Amino acid sequence: MDGLAKGRPGADQLGIGETLRRAREQRGLTLSQAAEATRIRSTHLLSLEEEDFAALPAPVFARGLLRTYARHLGLKEDELVALLDNHQLLVDTARVQPEVPRLRSSGSAMPRFLATCLVVILLGTLGYYLYHQYATFVASERGVPAGLPTPAPAVAAALPTPQPTAILALTQPRPTSAPAVPTPPTPAPTPAPTATALPTPTATPLSTVTVEAIFTGTCWVQVWVDDVEVIHNWTAKAGERRVWTGKKVYLWVGNAGAVDIIYNGKPLGRLGAQGEAVKTTWTAS
Repeated sequence: MDGLAKGRPGADQLGIGETLRRAREQRGLTLSQAAEATRIRSTHLLSLEEEDFAALPAPVFARGLLRTYARHLGLKEDELVALLDNHQLLVDTARVQPEVPRLRSSGSAMPRFLATCLVVILLGTLGYYLYHQYATFVASERGVPAGLPTPAPAVAAALPTPQPTAILALTQPRPTSAPAVPTPPTPAPTPAPTATALPTPTATPLSTVTVEAIFTGTCWVQVWVDDVEVIHNWTAKAGERRVWTGKKVYLWVGNAGAVDIIYNGKPLGRLGAQGEAVKTTWTAS
């Protein structure tokens, strides 16, 4: 193993993918054999050898797969992981775009127009109020109620004089008949209560499950509860604990050997081996 490592060029000269592929071919392994030995999907191994890191779920997951694959091939895993981090840094730097300053439209025209309309409305209201006060004052000086026009002399003479008898006839109250008293309805007989059979209680099935994860090392985690993603690309550290409750809990980890599971209060032990990616679903029954 040491002789192969010394006889090959360094990873910094060949690149991550070429270094992995040459090491695998020198050992006489196929992708399927390497996948069976490392418990890593052959598609992920092919992505590492072709340096198609975008096909992997997350940078933390990619580093774990690369470290496991390099250790199996007898390569220096720290150097390859450092090259992967530099590659990811260059990709993230290329994605950064300078912020384009936004042009702010001048909004001074609309406030000025609203202020002008408000001033016109206030002046119109004040003018109407002053005119109404003036008209009321003039009418009171002439002895005419405000708001009523003064009739001309010819029109006033032509108006008929009201007769007092007609006024009395209109003002006399009309006799009213006594209101009829309604007959109260006869109450219906109340039926006798009947005994109702009570249903027999049955056992209630579990409606939810509770999954507690205890992390003993660094691990990449994604969690869905009731088909809703609650944790996305989170890196847990040793000593951290998380609890999820729902009808269905779906857990995806990148290092199953660093996760202890407690299901509905019962310890289940380690979720898998060190560096192994595991997907598990718990459903209420």
